[in-house]
Amino acid sequence: MAVDAEVSRRDGLSPTGLADLGWGPIDIRSAALVLLGVVLALGYLASPVRTAAQAASLRQLAAGSLTVSDDLATARIEIAAGSGGYVTYPAGTLPIDATGFTVNLDFDPRDPGPQELQLGVHAGARVGEIDLRFYSAAYYSHIGAPQPGVLLMATSLPRIPSISSSYSTDAPSRTASTSPSARLWAAARARGEVPLVTNDVATSAAQLLLKVNAVGNAAASECSDHLSGFETFESVVTQSCWVWCTGNAIMMRGFLRSAGVPARVTFLQPVMSTLSNGVLVEASEAHATVEWWNGRAWQWIGPTYGVVRAADSRGAPLSVPELVRDLADPAARSGLVFTRVDLATGRLQTLDFASEDAAFREHLLLDFSADKTITIVGAPSSAPFQSEILLLTIVAIASLSLSAAAMLTRRSKVRVNDSLVHGQFAGLVRIWSRVSRR
Repeated sequence: MAVDAEVSRRDGLSPTGLADLGWGPIDIRSAALVLLGVVLALGYLASPVRTAAQAASLRQLAAGSLTVSDDLATARIEIAAGSGGYVTYPAGTLPIDATGFTVNLDFDPRDPGPQELQLGVHAGARVGEIDLRFYSAAYYSHIGAPQPGVLLMATSLPRIPSISSSYSTDAPSRTASTSPSARLWAAARARGEVPLVTNDVATSAAQLLLKVNAVGNAAASECSDHLSGFETFESVVTQSCWVWCTGNAIMMRGFLRSAGVPARVTFLQPVMSTLSNGVLVEASEAHATVEWWNGRAWQWIGPTYGVVRAADSRGAPLSVPELVRDLADPAARSGLVFTRVDLATGRLQTLDFASEDAAFREHLLLDFSADKTITIVGAPSSAPFQSEILLLTIVAIASLSLSAAAMLTRRSKVRVNDSLVHGQFAGLVRIWSRVSRR
């Protein structure tokens, strides 16, 4: 307090503050009202506002969150715009209330095989299917993956879109990597063990996928996600371990970066929770994939499914969010075209969505569903959201504006109720005066 008082005396102010500046009760109240207006505006701008597509999804039958009891006995599934309908399943029928329905589960945690509960959703003329798929700890132990179990939801229904994302469309700041992993890639490339990366990135990516696929998958355990791209590649081709989508993505990212092609791992995260026994509950399947910078925009490559290019009906290459958007729209989905590696022939084949095989279409709709939060792996997880940046920016501007007004009032000997206004910013102070009188 002593320091504050000394600073105030040095500036010609008493510790009481605004009174010395010629501000009366009306002026202080006006300032408070202006700040209140700023806060209310920020609340409106920073709040999650559903887009037109999100609002449309809520007017149709759409699936949302999945909540499971800790004992794995029941599941609660959110259904938008579904009140009045019903659900069919092997044990009978269930009503859909205003927010969804609850179903009993009968999964056996000792069963080493995949387990499934199929549900039919009916709401008037609108119908759809929901599958609850359970993979126990015994299942993961059998395939050599340390996982207590996973319960996930697959559905033919549209998804309630996610309203959060930390995805960035900004251009990369670096085009080449000098990391130890990049040097290992370069050495292996010089020995002919790794394909070259040419200007035809799609073909180069396809050659890596063929190289990895040629060694088969006889490993008994899963590779660690903490390996570098080259370490993952080396472990897979020597059959030391096998990979999920995350390992495929890390490997492809390292391969491209080592040749100077900007690439990144993009993660699609559903709403997830963990039960007390460690079982992971996912409203849809999480997925990791890759994007590379083509000089103008980020472009998707899907190493898990052998996809080296995806384009819309106009032939424009798609980023991950654009793919998610178009898959959620039946009209746009029908125009999608995918270029994939034919592992049997080693050739690239290009087919539209309808002509692709059923398993690939199902995986696309499950892994790239609209409920996902899209993040860039390696981006700072504590980075503020845009709404928080907006909030801090406007609060700072408001604070500076009030400080400037206070200084102008003091230096120009201006009182808000005076008719005379002096100083360089007379117009600004007149506006302030009119606002104060309202």
